[in-house]
Amino acid sequence: ARDFSTGTNLATEEIIDIIEAVEAVGGMASQAMLGNTVFAIGKKGTCDELTETLSGFGQVLHYRISPGSIRII
Repeated sequence: ARDFSTGTNLATEEIIDIIEAVEAVGGMASQAMLGNTVFAIGKKGTCDELTETLSGFGQVLHYRISPGSIRII
């Protein structure tokens, strides 16, 4: 996704700055294909540092990814 968004010039300078900031603190990031949105993934224990880094660019939302299969709750 990152190569596509930067290679096709869809990523703005701000998006590129955000991705580089996330990578500077050890995370991985790319641009979502719809809108001016970045998603980032960090290693366990890096959530606070990633949140602090990203909050300088705007609103930060947190989501967890389940390692399990689909469940009905």
